[in-house]
Parts: sequence; structure tokens; C-alpha cells
Amino acid sequence: MEIDSPSGDGFTVTVATLSDEPAPSAPGDLLLGLAPAVALATLVVNDVWLKGRGPGWVTGKLSDFAGLFLLPIVLVSLVEVARRIRGPRWQATSRLIAATCWVVAIGFALVKTLPLVASTYALGIGILRWPVLALSALASGQAPVGPTPIEVIVDPTDIVALVVVPFAYLSMKRRRQPLIEVP
Repeated sequence: MEIDSPSGDGFTVTVATLSDEPAPSAPGDLLLGLAPAVALATLVVNDVWLKGRGPGWVTGKLSDFAGLFLLPIVLVSLVEVARRIRGPRWQATSRLIAATCWVVAIGFALVKTLPLVASTYALGIGILRWPVLALSALASGQAPVGPTPIEVIVDPTDIVALVVVPFAYLSMKRRRQPLIEVP
């Protein structure tokens, strides 16, 4: 809505409000922001380089913080891409964004505090990784091995990293909630 200045100085003010409708954009573009890029770079540098040079409390927590920010954004982006393949209504809703953040937060807390959940998760990820590792072994002339669980450390102090999940939520919500003019 445009409002002319009461002083008659010729200025017009446009008033906008937040809409509940998702912003028109592209499926998966949530990953293209600066914050997800920094989180991904942090995760890669930390896991590939820093942990090998000085494993410890800081490098462990750094991966948790970066991963907990990035994972909900990756999952919502994947859902958007899959929905776009199915039809024109692909945008993530507030409900999907919130549900994804909750699932990631609860799942992380369970994996980091309950040994049975941690070992089940470790085996599940090992099974998911197995086809890629087996094909890689075959391509290099080696015999493939069966699924191997990943290493998961149960450490309840890691749940401190859950503080970044609301920031992932806000980052996605802001990108999917455009400003619209009030009639």
C-alpha cells in the first residue's frame, strides 16, 4: 500500500507486511545463502583438516554446530526438489520447515544421549553408504566389503549445539516468507 507523505513533500511510502505464502524462488535455493555456505565450509574444513591435526572438544563441537545448522536446510531443500519433480507446488511451508528442524533436533539429541539409538544410527548410515563404497572398491579393483557402521560417539555434552537449530529455522523461514503489499 502506498501512502503519500502528509507534509505534501512529494514522498510516497510503501508499507509491506509478511505473508504466510512461500516466496517465489527455486527449489533447493535455501542452500545458496551465505550462512549455509559458511556452515558447509566449516564442516568440510573441520572434518577433513582440523580433526586430523588436533582432535578434541572444540573440533567435535564445531562439526555438531555446523551440521545441525546445515542438515535441516539440506533436508528441506531435498523435499523441495522432490516436490518440484511431482508438480508446481514445491515451496516449503512453515510447517515443513518447523517439522524438519524438530526431527533433526530430537534425532540428534537421541543419538548423542542413548547408546542403542547411536549404534542403530551408526549401522543405518553404514548401510546407506555401502553401495557407494562397494562400487568404489570394485572400480579400483578391490573386493567390496559389507556395510560397516560409522563411528558415533555418545556424548551428552554435544547437545549444546542444538542452539543453532532455531537459526536454521529462521534462515529458511525468512527466505520463504516474502514481503507483500497491503491492499
